[in-house]
Amino acid sequence: MKTDNQLLADFLHHSDEKAFEEFYNRHQRSMYRKALHFLKDRDEAQDFLQDFWLKIIANPERINVVKEESVLGYLSAMLVHDLYDYFRKKKLDTVYLDDTLLNDLQQTGGFHVNSVENDVNMNELKEKRESIISSLSERDRQIYTLYDKHHLEISEIAKQYSLNKNTTRNRIANISRYIESKLKLLYTSL
Repeated sequence: MKTDNQLLADFLHHSDEKAFEEFYNRHQRSMYRKALHFLKDRDEAQDFLQDFWLKIIANPERINVVKEESVLGYLSAMLVHDLYDYFRKKKLDTVYLDDTLLNDLQQTGGFHVNSVENDVNMNELKEKRESIISSLSERDRQIYTLYDKHHLEISEIAKQYSLNKNTTRNRIANISRYIESKLKLLYTSL
C-alpha cells in the first residue's frame, strides 16, 4: 500500500488518476466531517467539498507538502483556509465563530498557505473578537473567559459564581450570540 505522499507524488508528477482516486477515497470522509463541522449543513458541505476537490485537481500546484509534513494535516489546513475565504465572501452570513474555527485558521500558518494576507486577516478577526469580549461587563467577561479560554465546565462556573447551571448555560449562549452578531455587523459593513 502506497503512502499518502507517494500517491500525491504519482498524481502530481505522473498525472496518475488512480493514485488521486485512492488518495481521495482515503481522505474524503475526514474532509467532509471537518467541512460539516463548520458549515452545519450537509448539502452545503458536500457542495463546498466538491469545489475543494475540483480546485485540487485543476491546480495541483496548490499542494506543497514536504516529506516530514502530514498530508492530511496539510489538506485540513487547505480546507480550513478555503472555508475562511468562503465565509469572508459570504460576509459571515452563516458562519459560526468559535475557538475551534479560530484555532484551526491560525494553525494554517504552519502549512504555508498564502501566509501574509491570511495572517493579517486572521489577526484582525481575533483582535476584533477580543475587543468585543473586553467590552462585556466584568462578570460576563469573567464567566465567558472561564468557559472559552480555560475550558471550565458550566457546572464548575455556576458553582464558582453561585449561579444555577441553566442560568450559566443561557448566559454563555447569549454572550456567544452577542459576539457572533457583533462580528457579523463588522464584516457586513466592510
